[in-house]
Order: sequence, then structure tokens, then C-alpha cells
Amino acid sequence: MARGRVYKSEVKVARDTLLLQGTNPSLDAVRIALGNTGSKTTIHRLMKELEAEEVSAAELAGEAVSDVLQALVGQLAAQLRHEAEATVAAGQTRADSQVAAAQAEATSLTRQTREASDQIQRLQTTLDAARQTLAATEQALRERDTVIVGLQERLAGLERQLGEREAHLISVETKHQQARDALDHFRLASKEQREIEARQHEQAVQALQVELRRATDSVATKNDELLTLNRDNARLTEQAGQHDKELREARRALLAAQERAAGTEALRQANQALEQRVSQVTADLEAMRREQTMAHMQWDAERSALADALREARAQGERWGTIEALLSSLQPFPQTGTAPST
Repeated sequence: MARGRVYKSEVKVARDTLLLQGTNPSLDAVRIALGNTGSKTTIHRLMKELEAEEVSAAELAGEAVSDVLQALVGQLAAQLRHEAEATVAAGQTRADSQVAAAQAEATSLTRQTREASDQIQRLQTTLDAARQTLAATEQALRERDTVIVGLQERLAGLERQLGEREAHLISVETKHQQARDALDHFRLASKEQREIEARQHEQAVQALQVELRRATDSVATKNDELLTLNRDNARLTEQAGQHDKELREARRALLAAQERAAGTEALRQANQALEQRVSQVTADLEAMRREQTMAHMQWDAERSALADALREARAQGERWGTIEALLSSLQPFPQTGTAPST
């Protein structure tokens, strides 16, 4: 930090130092030698005061200086001039060397400048190509950004679809588990149902066997009854034929008696007896015909009942075969973790 105050002695030392160095003690040079301290106005004032004091001191000293001192001063002045000339010559030599070095450096710099210019030209060409490449790259980047935006939108859609798919998968797994539980329940219920149906089938088979035996016995009984009815029908038919024969004979006798009894009471009584006999035979014949009709009707009913019993027996046999096939198809599923394939 610069000080706020500068002393005259400091200004004098700085000025004398500049003079010894061969530098013009200007205001700026003195201030620089002071370390850029103090204001220029103060330094200028102090330098004027020093000059005034030195002039005054020189005038006072000039009056009392002896010839010896003047000679000494002359020698010092000559020595100072000689040293100054040597200093100047050395400075000139150094300056010439510096000028030559500067010229060489300028030549080198000129060459370097031309090389730099060529390099700049090449770099400019490269820069133009790079700019074109950059423009193409920026265009490609913009297109890629567009593609990326589209891909991001597609990715978002795929993520939504994935979420929906996962939710659907969870729902399907839940439904699959429910179906598996339902299948297990169905298997258990089916097993119980098959056991119940097996027991019912055994009972039904036993009942059908009992009914079949009953039907077989009934058929045998009906066959016996049918044979009996056939014999009775043959007997009744033979009796009816015999009664028809007797009726025809009675009618012929009646006609003959009527012809013979035309003039006699005995014949009339015989005719009446014959008429009663004919009436009785006719009544018997009608009764036999009714009995034969009833026998035919009973025979037809028995034959129909026998046919029904046979049909029922065959139906029972068919139902038994159907139940057997159903039981064969209702074999238990294999006890595995998966449902039977259809």
C-alpha cells in the first residue's frame, strides 16, 4: 500500500540514484523509484526545493572554492565524461547486438509469421471443413434428438404397456391360482361324486340284477301262463267247434222237428224242447264265445305284458351297459399338479 507522506530526503536519494544510473530524473521516474508513493504535486514541489537549495549551495560554494578544487572538479568531470563515453560505447555495442538479435528475431518472426499464416490458412480450411462437419453433426444431432424424443415416447408407451402387461399378468396369475384352487376343489368334489356314483351304481346294479331276476322269473311265469292260455284257447276253440257242430245239428233237428211237428202236439212239445235246447246251446255257445273272447283278450294282455317285460328287461340291460360305460369313463384322474389335457 502507498504511504501518505514523502520526505525530501527520500526524493533526493531517489533522484541521485537515477542520476548515477544515467537516467533522467523525471517526475514519473522519481515516483517510480519511490515505489509509486506520494502524490506528483508533493514530489514536484520537493524536487523544486532541492534544486533551489542546490543552486543556492553551488553559488555559496563557488565563491569559496579554490583552484585546487576547481582542478579536481575538472578531473572528475573529465573522468565522468570518459566513463560516460565508455558507457555509451558499451551501450552502443549492446544496442547493436540487440538490434542484430532483434533483426534476426524479426526475420525468424517473419518466417514464423509466414508459416503461421500458412498454418492459419490451413487451419481456416480445416475450420471451414470442421464448421461444415459441425453443421452436419448438429443437423444429425437434431435428427438424433428427434429420434431420441420418438424413442423416449415409444419407450414411455412400452413402459405403459409393460405396466399394463404386468398388471394383466398379475391378474392372470391370480385367476390361474383361483382356477387351480377351483380345479383342486373340483377334483375333490369329483372324487367324492365318483365314489357316491360308484356306490349308487353298485346299488343300481344290484337293484337291476334283482329286477332282472324278477323280470326273468316274470317272463318264465308269463311263458307258463301263455302256454296255459294257449292250451285253454285250443280247448275252448275245440269246444266252440263242438258246440257249433251241436248247434248245427240242433238246428237241423229243429227244422226237421218243425217239419214233423206241424200237425201234432207232441211234435210241438218236442219242438219247444228242441227250441229250449237250441236256446240253451245258443246261450252256452255265446258264453263260450265270450269266454273265448275274454281268454283272447287276456292272452293278448299277457302277451303285451310279456313283451313289455322283455322290453323293460332289454332296457334295463342297456341302462346297465350305459352305466358300466359311464363308470369306465369316470376313472379317477392321475394325481398330478396339472389338470388333465383335453
